[in-house]
Amino acid sequence: MLGDAELLAGGPAVIAFVRGLWCPYCRTALTALAAAQAEIRAHGARLVVVTPEAGGRHRQLKQRMGLDCAVLSDVDSGLALACGLVFALPE
Repeated sequence: MLGDAELLAGGPAVIAFVRGLWCPYCRTALTALAAAQAEIRAHGARLVVVTPEAGGRHRQLKQRMGLDCAVLSDVDSGLALACGLVFALPE
């Protein structure tokens, strides 16, 4: 598991939250991020992708999208919730 200290030890990080491969918007964003990986590194940052997908699906996402970065599983969306990115829809 990648900890906070390890995540930021190499400098700034570009953190992208995506829902999963099933989401067409996320696939579009991941395609753009995959194309920008070298430029992100050239600016001294690292790319990190966070998804609520578990059970190995986060690894499938990394492989299928051609990502050369950390792809982390945010089980139960705890990190996304802590960052204010998850909210409940009223009935």
